[in-house]
Amino acid sequence: MKPCPVKKSRKMRLIIFISAPAVFLIILCEIIFRIMGWGAFQLDPTVYKNVPGDLTPRQDIIQHHPYMGISYHIVVNEQGFRGAGKVRTERPCRILCLGDSSMMGHGIDEGYTAPDYLRNWLEQDFPGIFDVLNAGSIGYTIDDEFAYWKEKGAALKPDAVALEIFYNDVNEKEWRMRSGWRTQREFRKTRFPYTPIRSLMLRSRLFQGLRSAVIAILVKSGRYFPPNRTDMMEVAMRPSKHPEAWEPYETELKKFIGAVRAESVPLVAAITPHQYQLHRWGYPVMDYFGARDFQDRLIALLNEEKVPAIDLLPIYQREMGNLPSLFLTGGLYDEHPDAAGQYIKAREIYAELKKALESQGFFNFYAGFDKAEVSGKATTGRLWVPHGDAPSLVMHFGARLAYRHLKLGENPSLVLQPVSPWYSKKDSATLEVLVTDETTSQTKTFKFETSKKSGERKPPVIVPLEGYENKTVCVEWKIKDEPAASGVGEPALCIMAPVLINQRKNR
Repeated sequence: MKPCPVKKSRKMRLIIFISAPAVFLIILCEIIFRIMGWGAFQLDPTVYKNVPGDLTPRQDIIQHHPYMGISYHIVVNEQGFRGAGKVRTERPCRILCLGDSSMMGHGIDEGYTAPDYLRNWLEQDFPGIFDVLNAGSIGYTIDDEFAYWKEKGAALKPDAVALEIFYNDVNEKEWRMRSGWRTQREFRKTRFPYTPIRSLMLRSRLFQGLRSAVIAILVKSGRYFPPNRTDMMEVAMRPSKHPEAWEPYETELKKFIGAVRAESVPLVAAITPHQYQLHRWGYPVMDYFGARDFQDRLIALLNEEKVPAIDLLPIYQREMGNLPSLFLTGGLYDEHPDAAGQYIKAREIYAELKKALESQGFFNFYAGFDKAEVSGKATTGRLWVPHGDAPSLVMHFGARLAYRHLKLGENPSLVLQPVSPWYSKKDSATLEVLVTDETTSQTKTFKFETSKKSGERKPPVIVPLEGYENKTVCVEWKIKDEPAASGVGEPALCIMAPVLINQRKNR
């Protein structure tokens, strides 16, 4: 017997009659919360295929964590990367940073994440050359990072990759295997209805405000405890006892290393410790102070694969002689590195990245001035102008600089910006750059004219060094012109940001 249409219609009207006021009340409360500034948006990690990053683009929020009692500013740019780093065609080189929330900078204000520090330091050493892309995301492990590399990362053609491995990576992969998930990243891809509902909750001040209030009450009453990490710690710190988790992780890590190596991209890996390897207080009751099995197992694998491994445990131990903690809220409610921990991590990664870049043919003439043979008067300095300044080679008339035994890469280029300084008494100068193959003595000469009369500064010049691929060369810098009588002793020009780079082909 078919249901009566009249009864069906009455039931529908009843549902609408009951739900409409509830929806109206929710919308009204949401408006009130937004007007009053209550609640705070949370980061939306939805993955979109049409952007190179793995976060929802165009987010600018103050994220609040009630259990830690901290708020921090986070920006996701239009390309889906956290922070200022993005793909720019005018920048010939880039570094790709991969990892979980620790690399992304959970709990860290904008400008103080490890990729932010790397970007600033590379800008000092190679002005205008590098982009640093923060592709870290919440909850990622090696499966997600490998999937990102295959779908998006390799297409970016980075000049180096920095990977951070955190203590929970091994256990989270094992959890997903048991749950039948492929990757966290796959779960976050745009799909209906899960994606819009989740995004709505993350961007609802009403929902987030009520959630924060409940957690704050529990914390104040002493009844709130963060998720128990005992199982994660046990799996991470006792590899020999948990082959079911470690063996699949190591297999996937080796596949990832092989995929990056297949693109001829240098890889640097940093292993970040857990605070309970550094502290003896807090929870869990189990004692992991000084335990090293986690680090030793990964370092052995990375050494076998010939990947530079950065063990941050002894470095953090040494640094904590001067600091009470390197983790958010002292490690009580959160295991992520704080701003000081991010800085130290970035410092160690940068030291290894510089070695990797030098092996690929990158060289900074300003920083390497002590390696030059100097004839005449030449030094290092700056223009000291309000805008467009950069570290420079400062050369006087008749000066000569020679840099020998420089190993070039597969696609080498010379980058420079010769400028006649405003305080020079001569209006123009001619710079000659000689590049000589030290094996065959083949030499190419490049000439650059500078002039103060035009009132315009020419942009940096990128000179491809064709025919010198993978060669060992000598690069000489010469000032050809003789000074005018009134200009004796004045510098002829400043060579701003002179560097050798190795551009990826087919970018």
